[in-house]
Amino acid sequence: MTETSTTLEALYSREADRTFIRKPTSIWPAPEALTVHGPDATAAPVVEWRQRWLVAETEAQALTATFGPTKRVTGYRLPEGTSIPGVDLPAETRGFYNPEFEEPTPNRVEQKWEDVYVPVTEDHIPEPKVWTVEARTIDWPLDHPDLVHDLAWQLTPSSYGDDALALWRPGYLDGCKAWIYRQVEAMEIPGVEVLERSDVIHVRSMIPGKTRRAATYTASGRKRRATVDKPLWTTHRLAPKLPARVAGADLLDASRKLGKILSELIHDVREVGSTACPTCNGTGQITTGKVMDR
Repeated sequence: MTETSTTLEALYSREADRTFIRKPTSIWPAPEALTVHGPDATAAPVVEWRQRWLVAETEAQALTATFGPTKRVTGYRLPEGTSIPGVDLPAETRGFYNPEFEEPTPNRVEQKWEDVYVPVTEDHIPEPKVWTVEARTIDWPLDHPDLVHDLAWQLTPSSYGDDALALWRPGYLDGCKAWIYRQVEAMEIPGVEVLERSDVIHVRSMIPGKTRRAATYTASGRKRRATVDKPLWTTHRLAPKLPARVAGADLLDASRKLGKILSELIHDVREVGSTACPTCNGTGQITTGKVMDR
């Protein structure tokens, strides 16, 4: 994207009703306000996120920058009492020229005298700037890797662009394994414990059916032992082979692949369990589901 582009790349998260807009490379002077307009034409404010992104809490189709009063240079004047022996300088000039590359121009002074002059300014309110926002819809809530801990979008060596976070060029998401483990942990699934440092997931499941086990209880002030029916629990160790990087034709493609990996892992974790073994009086257990190991 060039400085004069009037179109901005963006991602729209339907679930969050939020648009991430790639910030224009140059907005000068500093805008007084940035707003977006969506399908219903209602204006909504935007906030800056990191260095390269603007975030709007709505679907966006256009970005508008409005400006407050500022100063505009209309020319240059020679300070009163300034004189240089042997040099005839006009009291006012519209600008300066470089004699190595340009011919002398009326109403302009040779560039080497630029520091002698002072600018003449007037109050000015710049016209608003408007950009078209081309947003692609995200089908799952990975809004953008730069906004998610442990993830970063990297271009492949064969991809060329003006921004290391370019959305539409081939690349890969980095830090996926740690990110997936954190997503599983954040779901707080009963009986599931994530050991991120050792890349292990522990799933604690109950073995259905009666299991005869010895137990101690107190009756009439005395401790007694008896064989009772109590549920038996067991812990399964899962060590899934998760990728550290997920490549894609562009950011959205890689994001969807990562989402599929996460959903498949969650399914496998929920399916793990045990049933009582019929050949050992219910004291043993048979594993069900997909137990992944190294």
